[in-house]
Amino acid sequence: APGYPDAPRKGAGITLPNQLPEDTLLFHAGTRFDETGRLVVAGGRVLNAVGLGSDVRSAARRSRELACAIAFEGKQFRHDIAWREAARAGVA
Repeated sequence: APGYPDAPRKGAGITLPNQLPEDTLLFHAGTRFDETGRLVVAGGRVLNAVGLGSDVRSAARRSRELACAIAFEGKQFRHDIAWREAARAGVA
């Protein structure tokens, strides 16, 4: 969320894809439902988009595909997770 880690802004509505892309998982961390039942940002690390695959390249691609399909104001995502393994696999 914007302002993470010091003072993440909370309350932005989150739009998720109707169906997750194949071979992906989505873990909620900094989310909650507001009083109207809308999914909103409730912390700094909002969601964890995981890609599954037989190799690092395909798993990384699926993870990015899922991350790009999620929308909320100020969304940002890290590209440095598992960077050593991604570099070994030749993933940009």
